[in-house]
Amino acid sequence: MSENLSFTKPDISYRAIARLAAPILVANISIIGSGTIDTIMAGRLGAEHLAAVAIGNATVIMVILTLVGVIQSLSPLAGHHFGARRFERIGFELTQSLWLSLVLGLAILSATDFWISLCNAQGNVARMLRIYLLASAASVPAFMLARPFVALNAAVNLPRVTMWVSIGLLVLKGPLNYVFMYGLFGLPALGGAGAGVSSALGATVSLIALYSYWRFSHVYDAMRPARIYLPNWQAIKTHLKIGVPISLSMFFEISSFALMAILIGRIGTIDVAAHQIVGNTTSFIYQAPLSLGIAVSVLVAQCLGAGSPTLARQAMIRVLRFALGIAAVTCSCLFLFRH
Repeated sequence: MSENLSFTKPDISYRAIARLAAPILVANISIIGSGTIDTIMAGRLGAEHLAAVAIGNATVIMVILTLVGVIQSLSPLAGHHFGARRFERIGFELTQSLWLSLVLGLAILSATDFWISLCNAQGNVARMLRIYLLASAASVPAFMLARPFVALNAAVNLPRVTMWVSIGLLVLKGPLNYVFMYGLFGLPALGGAGAGVSSALGATVSLIALYSYWRFSHVYDAMRPARIYLPNWQAIKTHLKIGVPISLSMFFEISSFALMAILIGRIGTIDVAAHQIVGNTTSFIYQAPLSLGIAVSVLVAQCLGAGSPTLARQAMIRVLRFALGIAAVTCSCLFLFRH
């Protein structure tokens, strides 16, 4: 699928589906990779540090991705306008998504006592978890404001922009963790909590990078809004109508393993540390169907925008076949290589 604005009907071939979904998958795996780096580095400091990171990471993922589901509504909306070649409407929808992100980005993770009591964290684990959650809460606005640009990149066939930003953050994650965990350059040594601080800094860097590309790349010239639009209730209502079901679906899918880390924290640090290792594997597997889901939502929206409902149906069927094939391979690998 060509990454430009000159196509007429969307390409829904398996190759095009893979070309759209693959950068999304790489970007998502890069995010999961940051959690893996946290797990490895915190594990070297001890079970308490790993437990704090595991509970904090599970809490942040569950809350953030639930909110992100609402913002994901921009992808099908912008994809529909892209397919219909109504590029000026893309800029309008982007501004409405940014307003929505700003409201949703209020730091709800700052209620640290609730999360600490939920997992019954004690002593040093509770102290590190509080710092981790407060740092993550401070990063929520930046993270949420970055998501509309991520959704827009996917909607207009530019997921590789998000992919390269995510890879860049993954490269920075280890050094930033080392600085905050071990207290370099005169900073206090935060141990496992330092992973939360480095993630907060990474969210800000991501927002700056994604905004800069959207602001200065000529690819988006036709899509930038002519002015700053104030919140439009009808437009935001449409975003919510599409985004809330996505959000609830993601919450129930994610909470099935993320919430368990919080509850297992009531048993003990060793148990939650072990669960974190398994959770990383589960999260990795989840990214494949998630990436395909984002890809098909974009393709269906583009097809409908281009006036081709038949193509939209064919795209959905092909992605379902693609997903079933991946599921079969994944299940086989888990069974054969479980030891």
